[in-house]
Amino acid sequence: MNLPLSNTEQYLAEIVKAISTHFGEDIKKVTTHGGRFTAEELKRLPAQVPAIFVSLVKLPRPSSPLHATERVAHIAIAVVTKTTSELSRDDAAIRITTELTKLISGNNWGINTVLAVDSIPNINNIYSANIDRKNIAMWSLDFNQLIQI
Repeated sequence: MNLPLSNTEQYLAEIVKAISTHFGEDIKKVTTHGGRFTAEELKRLPAQVPAIFVSLVKLPRPSSPLHATERVAHIAIAVVTKTTSELSRDDAAIRITTELTKLISGNNWGINTVLAVDSIPNINNIYSANIDRKNIAMWSLDFNQLIQI
């Protein structure tokens, strides 16, 4: 697909679609998200897990005028899980983030104006006492992707 990437919503939608297709019904919710989670959102999360949230964290200006149409998109993906009879919340999050890493590496989401991810995403445990009190685990992946706009 040739996509003018001034439409970042479509770019994120293609990432969400690829993740949804890959995991199918194993993940209850895959959607875009504005970034940080509010206290209200954290209260509702346990009912929606396992869930994956995709955010465009940063789209900085080009490093030089010669590359005015190229940008490095900074993407963060939050994975939220809870303990089930089969897995602890942390083990479930680790399995999902590991699978996401495989999906992300080398992917351009079917968009010709997006270069494949050529680095291994960072994975972080977003532990906090507030998250722990909700009996959920939240892990994140982040990666950079060169896109043409």
